[in-house]
Amino acid sequence: MESDFDGSSKFDDSEIDNLEIFMLTVPGVEINHELLKQRIRETDRDLSSVLSLLQELENADLLPEERIFTLDQGVREQQSIRKLQ
Repeated sequence: MESDFDGSSKFDDSEIDNLEIFMLTVPGVEINHELLKQRIRETDRDLSSVLSLLQELENADLLPEERIFTLDQGVREQQSIRKLQ
């Protein structure tokens, strides 16, 4: 992964910052940056742990303040349409 500059498969603080910058380029997704940093630091910082945070996108039971990622309205509507097809 491009954000893991030293190839250790573990994300240090500067690599977490770079990952955040990369994630800003993902259209239709809002990111709670402080929560993202906190949750990554609570894991063992390896790639699979970081990727597991993405599963949160599918968890509709989370409160807004518990969400790292929020899909904007247009993306949510597209997902709803795909589920109906």
